[in-house]
Amino acid sequence: EIVAVDISDGFEKLRKTFLETAHTKVVIYRDSMDDVIGYCHSLGLLQNPASIEEMLNEIIAIPETTVAQALMVRFISENRSIA
Repeated sequence: EIVAVDISDGFEKLRKTFLETAHTKVVIYRDSMDDVIGYCHSLGLLQNPASIEEMLNEIIAIPETTVAQALMVRFISENRSIA
């Protein structure tokens, strides 16, 4: 299940989504799920951000042909867990 929030829904909707789903990461999109712009981590709430944009993290695009081992090495080197 993908948990996502439209960036125009605002910060309060994002906060509620974290509380209701217990997920640590929520995908952020603009207008439709076809236009994903990043993700937010629940730990970002501890920094008292003024907006979703301040919490936004980039989602890296990985080709389908990428070997799983190469992807894991990249995740570890970049300290990431979403692609």
